Amino acid sequence: GFDYDSIGPIRGSPANMVLETVLASLFRLWYNEFTKVAGSGPGGRIVKKDIIQALETGLPEAAPAAEVERYEGKKVKKTIALRGMRQAIAEHMVHSLSVAAQLTLSGEIDMTEMIKLRKSLLQKEEIVGLRISYTDLLVYALTRAVKLVPIVNSSLADNEIKIWEDINIAVAVSLQVDETESGLIVPVVKNAGNKSLLEISRAIKDLTGRARNGQLTPDDMADGTLTLSNTGVFAPGWTVSTPIINQPQSVIVLTGGMFEKPMAVNGEVVVRPMMTTSITFDHRVM
Repeated sequence: GFDYDSIGPIRGSPANMVLETVLASLFRLWYNEFTKVAGSGPGGRIVKKDIIQALETGLPEAAPAAEVERYEGKKVKKTIALRGMRQAIAEHMVHSLSVAAQLTLSGEIDMTEMIKLRKSLLQKEEIVGLRISYTDLLVYALTRAVKLVPIVNSSLADNEIKIWEDINIAVAVSLQVDETESGLIVPVVKNAGNKSLLEISRAIKDLTGRARNGQLTPDDMADGTLTLSNTGVFAPGWTVSTPIINQPQSVIVLTGGMFEKPMAVNGEVVVRPMMTTSITFDHRVM
């Protein structure tokens, strides 16, 4: 640090006292510059002879400022390479948009009954040995809906629409690799159409756990026929989204957050818990 006292007092005439004040002010103004001087005093302190020598020989030159990266005239704060999971997702999404005629419909679903159902199931958690999540219930409901509208469980291949026998629901799982890389991985609940709610819940918990521990196999992510992406936990305020189809499937369902909203029910205005939903489908197929 800078030792003002080591400069020593200047005694004598009023002129010297003025000089002392001026010097002290200059030293304070030039503090940042003089801290570049190597001090020779105790503990590296800057003393009077160091200042005199610096004034005679000049202060050390400041290191040149780092060159600022520019791209197309704009300053670049940080550059992140597009690679790994993020690169794979980007390529897959661009490919999907280039090969399918994608159309998205958005709406809201009254979740009153599903909330009641989940509460009753949570009360039986110790009995059934599982904590049923909304994702579990949504996958179960989706498989039952597919049985009513089988065309959504299909793919366009070689100018033919293939309606699949098995209902294999791909469930999007968010992953955070590091502070700059995050993404989604989509393991598949195989033959979900023939599974009970408890079997679906076990399968989802197993796949999700292994996905976040990096233990999924290629088979775990193969043969999906329809995708569910439940973003309610991450985006409770979103009302409209445009999910991109997971090729070669024909439909992806994205569910958002739940929020209370006034609704007209049987001629009366009541507050109901509504969930936003967006469904993207391949318009070539349906």
